[in-house]
Amino acid sequence: FYNEKLGRVEMHLVSRLPQQIKVHETVFRFQEGETIHTESSYKYAVEEFIDLCRKAHFRPMGHWKDQAGLFCVYYFERE
Repeated sequence: FYNEKLGRVEMHLVSRLPQQIKVHETVFRFQEGETIHTESSYKYAVEEFIDLCRKAHFRPMGHWKDQAGLFCVYYFERE
């Protein structure tokens, strides 16, 4: 689902039944319907992402968007 407050798409695994799993010596218990947040995919406007990369010392060289403006590929070089 999309977490609008944090600006990200979140992936969750959902337990279909009460269960427990063991990883090494640690036991994890899950109730039916309990979720595990497994991934976050952040969404940025073009300028937001370019600003973020500049702060990390990358220089924007170009970017390309799909026709609908939903996806973008960026090209950066290190400063």
